Amino acid sequence: MKAVEVGEKLQEYLDGLVPPRDALLARMEEEAHRENMAQLMDWAKSGILSVHVHATYPLEEYRKAFDAIAKRQVLGKTLLQLGAGAD
Repeated sequence: MKAVEVGEKLQEYLDGLVPPRDALLARMEEEAHRENMAQLMDWAKSGILSVHVHATYPLEEYRKAFDAIAKRQVLGKTLLQLGAGAD
């Protein structure tokens, strides 16, 4: 699954979590949000925007990863590796 597909599915899920009182505002800002996300994706693809990965842990060590986050020992992102063939 491509990162863009994952991002779209995540956005669909998060959109379902918007409280009803904020739904109108979310709809009004939907186009601006899409434009912003498109710009961010373009920057990421071109290398202008990058993500600092602090550490990568095998999925089996998820507790160690979350412990490092909880203890504020992480600067950047902490990744969980799902398997040897995962992208």
